[in-house]
Amino acid sequence: MGTLFNQPPRDGHQVNKVDVVRLVETYKVVAQHYDIPFDSVVKVAELLQRTRELNLRVADNDAKDEQLCGFGEILQEYLLYILGSKGGAE
Repeated sequence: MGTLFNQPPRDGHQVNKVDVVRLVETYKVVAQHYDIPFDSVVKVAELLQRTRELNLRVADNDAKDEQLCGFGEILQEYLLYILGSKGGAE
């Protein structure tokens, strides 16, 4: 994971015709292998994609929580330093 001021660029993924053809062919093979309708294979794939999206969202939220916690700790230390400096000068 990248850090503040050191975040590497993300690799984008473009979907092209070859990707679509491979996916359809894969779904056809699965449908034939399990003797189920093609539409059912598509629905299962959609369910798996939704599960993946939810897992990614949870991981993203966990990372944000950790980052905010770290930022809060830094802010707290800074405030204690500032308040300590003002109290010591009087």
